[in-house]
Amino acid sequence: MCQQLAQRGLTLLTGGTDCHLGIIDLRPQGLTGAQVEYFLELAGITVNKNTLPGDPQPPSITSGVRIGSAACTTRGMKADDFVLIADWISEIIFAINSSDIAGICADIEQKVIQLTNRYPLSYQ
Repeated sequence: MCQQLAQRGLTLLTGGTDCHLGIIDLRPQGLTGAQVEYFLELAGITVNKNTLPGDPQPPSITSGVRIGSAACTTRGMKADDFVLIADWISEIIFAINSSDIAGICADIEQKVIQLTNRYPLSYQ
């Protein structure tokens, strides 16, 4: 997922990750973690705002978001699914300042629902 996010033009703290967590540095886009967390949540994608080293934003706002794969791997999602998720995250981040952001989030939310329906939780 982090590799795809980088290929889509996003900056990852430490250049990537070798584990299930990654942090996107939003300073190049002029966005805050709070903004990105809000719009991704509208699309059904959960991330957490996260402070960065030397972050100019207060902890309640932040300049980064933390992404993780644990919830998706628990559902059984595969590498191709993570590419889709990374593409959706990137699309939203790059569209936040556009007038179409609400529609983009709604469209992606439907795709998220379709994807998660293919991988139901074991207790459902």
